[in-house]
Amino acid sequence: MVEVFVVPCSNSKAQEHLHDTVINGVPRSRYAQHTDAYVGDPASIWGVSPGADRFLGRMSAGDILLFYLGENRYEYAARVIGREVNEPLAAHLWTEYKIGLRENNDELWPNIIYLDEVQSVDIDSREVHHEHAGHSRGHPQNFMRLTGEAVRSIESAYGSVKGFVDEHSVDVSPTAADIEKRELDAQLESPPELTESQSYSEQRRKERSAVFARDVKSLYDNRCAICGSYRLSPNGLPEVEAAHIYPKSHKGKDDVRNGLALCRLHHWALDKGWLAINDQFRVLVQSCESVPGHEDFESLEGRQIDLPEDENKHPARLYLREHRALHGFGE
Repeated sequence: MVEVFVVPCSNSKAQEHLHDTVINGVPRSRYAQHTDAYVGDPASIWGVSPGADRFLGRMSAGDILLFYLGENRYEYAARVIGREVNEPLAAHLWTEYKIGLRENNDELWPNIIYLDEVQSVDIDSREVHHEHAGHSRGHPQNFMRLTGEAVRSIESAYGSVKGFVDEHSVDVSPTAADIEKRELDAQLESPPELTESQSYSEQRRKERSAVFARDVKSLYDNRCAICGSYRLSPNGLPEVEAAHIYPKSHKGKDDVRNGLALCRLHHWALDKGWLAINDQFRVLVQSCESVPGHEDFESLEGRQIDLPEDENKHPARLYLREHRALHGFGE
């Protein structure tokens, strides 16, 4: 049986490392300084702390890693081609990583995992059966292996783990992207609709979602509409995310007027109801002064958000109003 391992990667530093050492890969000239293994040029490399040793004993070539980036989505999958304990290589690749809240750079990831077949995916975390891996919250809280029961559930539905990953692969061809772009642009000629009025195949849904995200981030110049932050990883990848105002979990429409480019913190805050936007495009903050976290957002009250130059692509009041109602902001 192919084993499946879930990898929490929802903070910005971990995601930088994901892009740097897995997606973009490590040149052989770098990793060869610390290992005799040849695993490609560049090589996709991940590392795991000693606390995961009990899971790694079951890992072998051909197993699958799923990378969780937050918001109930797995966004990358990769195949294991080898592993070793290699503290010098870990120190070379991830010297700035801090485990949890501890300020200790000696806490490294000495369990090196070599990967290939890295691909973008769009997997709802509920499909991964976290209850079988001990994840009662529906998302991974630490590196873990899915149980045999969870893997069998996946294999029963998709034929194999590879079939499951391939089915959720996000590979938008230029032709498909052009089609989705034309349809998204055509929506601007009509009044906005709260939810999708038609059903799409899984592949069309993924293509549409990818083009929506690309367009929204581009509209806001890869800057957070709320705080204006513009952050790039060392290899130039933007930190900003494309947020649905009326959420996708409620079948919110892929329409750029239902989108905002937000940094990860403010995307989370919008989704959870800490923040909303009024019809004058000013920030509202939930009145929960006694709840820890309120102090992180109170200074945003009344702030004017940044908007695209094209007024036709400003957030539609329909989505703003329904988002406020969803989280109890009222009018």
